Amino acid sequence: MVGIVAATVGVLLTPLAQKAAVRVGFVDKPNGGHKRHARAVPLGGGLLVLISAITGLLALFPLSLNVYEMIAGDLQAVRGLVVASAILAAVGVVDDARGMRGRHKLLGQIVACLVLASHGFEVRQIELLGWTFDLGVMSIPFTTFWLLGAINAINLLDGLDGMAGTVGLTTAIAITGLALIAGQPLAALIAVAIAGALAAFLQGNWPPARFFLGDTGSMLIGCWLGALTILACLKAPALLAIAPATALLTVPIIDAAAAVMRRRLTGRSMYMTDRGHLHHCLLYALGDHRAVLVATALACGATGASAIHSVYAKNDVIAIAGSALTVLALICLRLFGFAELQLLMGKIAVRIGLGSHASGHHLNAISNCHVAVQLQGHRPWALLWESLIEFADEIDLTMIVLDLNLPAMKEGFHANWIRPSRAEEYERWRTSVPLFVNDMTIGRIDICGERNGFSACESMRRLLELLTPFEHA
Repeated sequence: MVGIVAATVGVLLTPLAQKAAVRVGFVDKPNGGHKRHARAVPLGGGLLVLISAITGLLALFPLSLNVYEMIAGDLQAVRGLVVASAILAAVGVVDDARGMRGRHKLLGQIVACLVLASHGFEVRQIELLGWTFDLGVMSIPFTTFWLLGAINAINLLDGLDGMAGTVGLTTAIAITGLALIAGQPLAALIAVAIAGALAAFLQGNWPPARFFLGDTGSMLIGCWLGALTILACLKAPALLAIAPATALLTVPIIDAAAAVMRRRLTGRSMYMTDRGHLHHCLLYALGDHRAVLVATALACGATGASAIHSVYAKNDVIAIAGSALTVLALICLRLFGFAELQLLMGKIAVRIGLGSHASGHHLNAISNCHVAVQLQGHRPWALLWESLIEFADEIDLTMIVLDLNLPAMKEGFHANWIRPSRAEEYERWRTSVPLFVNDMTIGRIDICGERNGFSACESMRRLLELLTPFEHA
């Protein structure tokens, strides 16, 4: 009943909300960069989902006294969720309408998370494989981190028409089933309302989208999913079953984790955009927007089903195995995560190689301290990179790190080459050179070398000649 009412309200209000957004200029305009839709698209889908879900919940009050009893028993949690949603909605609307600095948006998110943590969502203990761990003074930081991670993970995923809505809908359905099995009717009730509201919204957000969630919607969905996983997976007051909770959010978690790993391992800013997110990789592999959404729904459904089965069977191994197998399938099929795994293994190999050299073992510098990964696209960056390595050996360079990031061209490449050196630090020269195409920065190259008959300026001049093809490739 709750889901049906929420969906009905959403369907009825969608055309009105679209017209109102256009009338007040609340639209997302293409900019030729990462916003590549053909025309301005109305924003405000997040507010519509919020209104639809609340209406669906309120519709039950006149019909059932059980709802009153349910809400009365968890009044603090309901109040916290309402206040946190209001804070995130306000932050999101300002960000969508005028833009907001990242740190200001983060501050608003933290305030919303602290509100939830102080209104019944605080996790004081976690349970895993039969072991219980008391968080003590880390309970508030852990809860805040969990909620903040969920908010931003969904926000990062929201880069393709229907993506955040599909993840939110599939996960909300899974939370409903899990909450009913776990005896958490309030979580199930709210999840059903959210699922109904998102199902209605998706009919206007399915590719090609006619209505956008905006940051308002993606942050709200992340907040709700993060909070409901806590509520649905409580085995006792403030005791969280961490395995099924993590399984429910595996897909957004691995996307966010891969983004952090990719940027850390390549030395990029954490705020730099790229084309390495789950939806980008699936689109590159599958070639169709709708196929990407179906594949994402299947992945979320698989991890959600493992979480439900885990709670039903009272066995954390099922949830862990379900999440692990889903991630492993994505990596082995090279749909997502394979490039990040290559980067990680390459970095480990380089460190092991350098460690062997420091211990006095023989080391082939090129084979043991060399990693090159095509992050996105198919241009032959590796061929140009090999020419750099050959040159590096000629003039006794000890390090080259090349990072290329061209989101508009759907291309990305990262490589590093390190040759162990016994020269003292003061005997080496270093430089970092940005690479450009027209006025756009496409990457950088970091170089370190030894004096060996060539001046540093002469070595750099010769190297820069080799870099010209990268700016014209």
